[in-house]
Amino acid sequence: MNMKIILVDDKEENLYMLESLLTGNGYQIKSTQNGIEALAELKDDKYDLIISDILMPVMDGFAFCRECKKDETLKNIPFIFYTATYTDKKDAEFALSLGADRFVLKPQDPDVFIEIVRELLHEVEDRKLIPRTKNLMPENVLLKEYNAALIRKLEDKMQQSEENEKKLKIYVNELEKNIEERAAIEKELSESEERYRLILENSMDAILFTAPDGSIFSANKAACELFQMTEEEIIQKGRNGIVDQSDPNLQILMKERREKGKAKGQLIFTKKDGTKFPAEMTSSIFTTSEGEKRSTTIIRDITEQMRVNQELIDSKNRAEKLNRLKTEFLAQMSHEIRSPLNAILNFAQVIKEEVNDEENETLEVAFSAIDSASKRMIRTVDSILNMSELQLGTYELSIERTNLVHILKSLISEYQGTADHKKLNLNFVTAFHEAIINTDDYAVKQIVANLIDNALKYTNDGGVEVKLYKNNDSKFCIEISDTGIGISEEFLPYLFDPFRQEEQGYSRTFDGSGLGMALTDKYCKLINADIQVDSQKYKGTTFCITLGDLKLTK
Repeated sequence: MNMKIILVDDKEENLYMLESLLTGNGYQIKSTQNGIEALAELKDDKYDLIISDILMPVMDGFAFCRECKKDETLKNIPFIFYTATYTDKKDAEFALSLGADRFVLKPQDPDVFIEIVRELLHEVEDRKLIPRTKNLMPENVLLKEYNAALIRKLEDKMQQSEENEKKLKIYVNELEKNIEERAAIEKELSESEERYRLILENSMDAILFTAPDGSIFSANKAACELFQMTEEEIIQKGRNGIVDQSDPNLQILMKERREKGKAKGQLIFTKKDGTKFPAEMTSSIFTTSEGEKRSTTIIRDITEQMRVNQELIDSKNRAEKLNRLKTEFLAQMSHEIRSPLNAILNFAQVIKEEVNDEENETLEVAFSAIDSASKRMIRTVDSILNMSELQLGTYELSIERTNLVHILKSLISEYQGTADHKKLNLNFVTAFHEAIINTDDYAVKQIVANLIDNALKYTNDGGVEVKLYKNNDSKFCIEISDTGIGISEEFLPYLFDPFRQEEQGYSRTFDGSGLGMALTDKYCKLINADIQVDSQKYKGTTFCITLGDLKLTK
């Protein structure tokens, strides 16, 4: 025969779980929600086991157990306390002192709990269960213990309440903090969205939001103006409707974007009316918060830019052509001028020798003027020829072992007469007997000659000094210093420009074509030499040439 068990618990969920467990193991179950209901049920029917909670309304478990053990018809029914509230050791001792047979804490493993029930019922069947009613404590002691249990529970509840209150405060504080943080994030997000909207609306470049498959989700105002379409029309056409599919760059850029996640280049696009135009396109793939692939594409029309670039290229080509024509013309004219000048010099020399015996001061002045003017013109022509050769790129370097000491001594000797004529000192200072370097002999001579010539030209008192030494990098340096009129700070940036002189016009103090320094700079670049200048107006100028060792010409 199935045994009947009465359950006493005010929690529906607890009753449901116990009913399911016990009926599943073959027991008949009756559920009640407090001690009063259970006592009434026990009076009306016979039960083999009582399972009761402790903390319940109307009549709690302790009072219910006490009433059962006082009743002659109920006192021998086995009694199990099943509680999650009274967990103290003293609570268990008090429960058993009331006559309960077992004190079980919730939650309990179902198999363990069923085993406790079976064991207790077997003891009853085998008459091994010792009635606990014989050891029941007196009423006054019972009340004292009962009150003590209630006080303990009240203290536990108060402590638990305080702890819960602390936890609640912490939770509220964290909640408020989270709310503030969320509000700040939402505000920042809103501001970010507003900034993004303004950027999108006010961008001068067309911006499209697309998918890698070519679908278009949105287009800004600039895109609509560029393609002469509404946003809906652009979305409907997709990538294939606005990009020239025959453009070979299309597949190249799409492949680059697939592999690298971004791409940049030029494509041909198509407007609503079919007009094609070149544009620079930048596109990047990104992943949304939902994990979907999307892309942004920025398009800038470069029609005008390409037109301007082409005009600049055409202008550059025309300028280079004119410059070549000018250089070729100057070279031709220089040859045409040089030939008759040489004839004038030669015949003047012949005439001078014929009248050499006659003492005529006027003729001496005339012959001197002819010689000076002719040599000046030849120097000018030579400068023009050299500049033409350098600009046309026809000058061929001849790199060979060169003795710098020999070159400098030779130039000093060549210009000594000019220095003596102006009563200037011209000195050469070096610690070397010879200084061998692989370079272009002619270029070095032209550089130093131009600098000595200028130094003597612009110096009226003092002199010129040429030094040869090695710097800290063991490179040969040639230094030409003078005590002349110097160069103004304002003119220094233009020092190496062709045909530029500090004094311009017919009234200038010093003659010259303005090509000397330009040639010096170009020759320095040809032989990998560095030129530096230090000058103070009315105090003098120092040029320093640092020479590089070049590879010998085969």
